[in-house]
Amino acid sequence: MRIGEKERRILRGRRVRFALLLLLPLVFSCASTASLQALRNDLQSLPPHTVAAPPLEDFRDVRGAVHVHSYLSHDSEGRPEEILRAAAEAGLQFIIMTDHTNPRIFEEGMHGWQEGVLVIRGMEIIQEGASLLAIGMNEYLDHRRMPLQEAVDRLKAEGVLVFAAHPRTYPGWRRLKGLDGIEIYDIFDDATDHKGRYFNYFFDILFVFDRYPDEVFLSILDRPEKELLLWDGATQSRRVAGIAGNDAHQNVRLFGRQIDPYARSFRFVNTHLLVATLDQTALLEALAEGRGYVSFDILADATGFRFGARGEKYDGRMGEALPFREGIELYARAPQSGRFRLIKDGVVVDRGEGTTLSFYPKGKGVYRVEWLLLLGDRWRPWIYSNPIYLR
Repeated sequence: MRIGEKERRILRGRRVRFALLLLLPLVFSCASTASLQALRNDLQSLPPHTVAAPPLEDFRDVRGAVHVHSYLSHDSEGRPEEILRAAAEAGLQFIIMTDHTNPRIFEEGMHGWQEGVLVIRGMEIIQEGASLLAIGMNEYLDHRRMPLQEAVDRLKAEGVLVFAAHPRTYPGWRRLKGLDGIEIYDIFDDATDHKGRYFNYFFDILFVFDRYPDEVFLSILDRPEKELLLWDGATQSRRVAGIAGNDAHQNVRLFGRQIDPYARSFRFVNTHLLVATLDQTALLEALAEGRGYVSFDILADATGFRFGARGEKYDGRMGEALPFREGIELYARAPQSGRFRLIKDGVVVDRGEGTTLSFYPKGKGVYRVEWLLLLGDRWRPWIYSNPIYLR
């Protein structure tokens, strides 16, 4: 009898554990659904723009996706028509293709105006512990036959821009000379830098992704602390432009669901550039000078954001180096009310809430702005400006 009673207790314990295992996903799904629905409601309640910025004299604000892969990369099967359709759906004016090293890029790859979208040709180079985006290439360079610094020098001599991709996970870029800038955010890096979240990702994708795909995708978003630290350090000695890496592959499928369609990657984060005309020359110039900003437009369209410096005799924009003078004003305007931080040399020197910022610096330094939006109970990253350099 005693043996039988023990077995019954063991059996009851197993049944309870099994029931809890069945119940856990249901409870998680209900809680996650409520949270995601609240986030959707908050996103939908944001007006398109609350502040209409005055037009920029001689410039227009264009948005695009940088770091895009197609079937010409070993880790993507994306076709040109899919990419162009997604770019149109996301409302992009330009995309920058960066397929992995492959001479076919210059035979089959997209280039120039395609279906109303300006496509700029580039290549991702992974070598010597660095991942580099070579942007604006006209012909193939077999970098594998030379030291990486020599390849960078060759590219720069031909007018190609070179940006460090994945700057945290591929640190080899830090010893190279002549780079134009770095990715201050990359979708892939953000999705993979918190392995403790994988459990949540698993259940969200399994149970609620079909109903809330954008909201689930947003769960990866947080401030890119390490990338910003590297950027702030690099700008102390020279001008370093910051861009967003969409790192779009459309190659992540789980449980029969396409997690990263091009359109979602293109809407998630964008690089905005201020250009006089929408052509390759003007875009490359704006990229090189850092005349623009990064924004998570999946939250709200940031078009019209301004950050500048004005004094008695000049009005400077993002990316510019200006002489410091007493009385100079740093100003910013965002199209949505939010929380802002003005950062000098990596340190917050002013903060507040609203749609405008005005600050009179007391000394020289590298100044940039971050803007956040309140959605639910969280302040979420929205805009990262390129710096103004007061020397």
